[in-house]
Parts: sequence; structure tokens; C-alpha cells
Amino acid sequence: MPWSAPMGFWCSPSGAMDPAPPSPSRPAAGLRVPGVVAKPAAKPELPRETVAFLGLGALGTPMAANLQAAGFPLTVHNRNRQREEALADLGARRAATPLQAASGAALLCLCLSDDAAVRAVLLEGPDAASGGLAPGSLVIDFSTIAPATSEELAARLAEQGVAYLDAPV
Repeated sequence: MPWSAPMGFWCSPSGAMDPAPPSPSRPAAGLRVPGVVAKPAAKPELPRETVAFLGLGALGTPMAANLQAAGFPLTVHNRNRQREEALADLGARRAATPLQAASGAALLCLCLSDDAAVRAVLLEGPDAASGGLAPGSLVIDFSTIAPATSEELAARLAEQGVAYLDAPV
């Protein structure tokens, strides 16, 4: 009879509790049995889609650096262009505008100061990042903004077939 260990309790597939935990003669699924070495499953190679990161302040820079270190092709843009230099030295591509950064990116990360900054960078003007987003892409907004603003942004981007995830830090 197969055994499992959900939540640390030993129970049969029917859910009945068993007073005796599994032993080498009756191992539980996933239990390490002395003398038996299990090979770990091969780690699948994840797609390395291009990521654009806008907003390289105290929070955004280390987040973008982690994406770069993980091997994602990274494009960065910041109002203060000097903040892009350290990431460019690590291999990130610098974009002249939010639109240019978002063009071709499967994932757009925002880490901006407030509601007005997010709206301006994402939606307003000829260089708005939303103009470069293709249907099926995703915006993750790490900015701390009002819930109503997040709902508005999600609705506007959905019209383009772009998903929006509010993930304030």
C-alpha cells in the first residue's frame, strides 16, 4: 500500500492515520531511505526572455542587477541616466526612452516613486513604455502606488493584451 506524508503526518491514501511512520521496508513517497540515493530531477532551463527595467533607485538597481546576474537579457532606463551605468557595465543594454526599453521585452519591471511617475512612464506621451509592449507581455509594477491607480493601469494595459501585476515593495 503506498504511503504519503502530507503536512508531516503519516497517513494512507484514504486519509487514515497510521501510528507507525514508514520504515525502509515500507517507505513513504519522498522519504529518504538510508542506503538509497535518489537522483534529483534535472533542473529545466527556463526561457530567457528579454526584461526591461525602468526605475533604478535604491530598490530598483539591486533588483535589476539580480535579473542580470541570473542571465536574463536586460534593458534599463532611468530618468537620471547615470544610474544606468553600473548595470551597463554588467552587460545591460541602455535605452534612451521608456518606449525603447519596452520594445521587444516580454517583461517590463517598474520601480518608480509614485502614481504620477508610473502613469507618465507607462502611459503618457510619445515615449511611453506601453507603446512598445506586445500583446502577451507582462508588466510587474514594484512601485508603491494607490490601488485605484493599479486597477486603472491594469485595465488600460489589458486593452492592448498586456498583463499587469501589482507587486509593491
